[in-house]
Amino acid sequence: QNKYKSSKYQEGIMKFFIKKLITLIITLLLISFLTFTAFSVIPGDAALTRLGEDATEEQIEKSKKEMSHLEEILGAPATIDSLCRDILKHYEENRQHELTGKAMIVAYSRTIAMSIYHKILELRPDWGEKVKVVMTGSNKDPEEWHDIIGNKQYKKELAKRFKDDNDPMKIAIVVDMWLTGFDVPSLATMYVYKPMSGHNLMQAI
Repeated sequence: QNKYKSSKYQEGIMKFFIKKLITLIITLLLISFLTFTAFSVIPGDAALTRLGEDATEEQIEKSKKEMSHLEEILGAPATIDSLCRDILKHYEENRQHELTGKAMIVAYSRTIAMSIYHKILELRPDWGEKVKVVMTGSNKDPEEWHDIIGNKQYKKELAKRFKDDNDPMKIAIVVDMWLTGFDVPSLATMYVYKPMSGHNLMQAI
């Protein structure tokens, strides 16, 4: 019986994620209030908990480990291409002229953040000063990442630029940095491409 419940739970998880990805990435389901737009394309941990109400802790942990390959799905070239095209379409048609056009893209991981950055520049080659990546660096990072991520001083400079309404830097791609304790009054749009819910989501917003 436990084996059946575990299999049923895992099947439910996969169907849930696939349905969410297809529906939310393509249709750009938006949560809007006042002049701020938060767009989330991945369900949070609470959704996983609800799905596992009838499963044991061991089954839930096992399923979460099996879902570790989610990054492969979210970071697939075709998925990133579709995501970036949808974000650009929405931004240019609806948010580019909202307040000062400041927007943030919250990526699922550092690797996906870089993929989003490269894809946006591929689609908009002249946006080199408009889009920047803000995330922690590592000595193990690929060589090409270093110039994009920069050092601590460079990140401080980007923070200053992003808060400047007149600066050409309009879009920041982040992973964990700048989600809390970083105030940008003119930030009008947030595209969330990672699980966020409850307190963490509210703090970021």
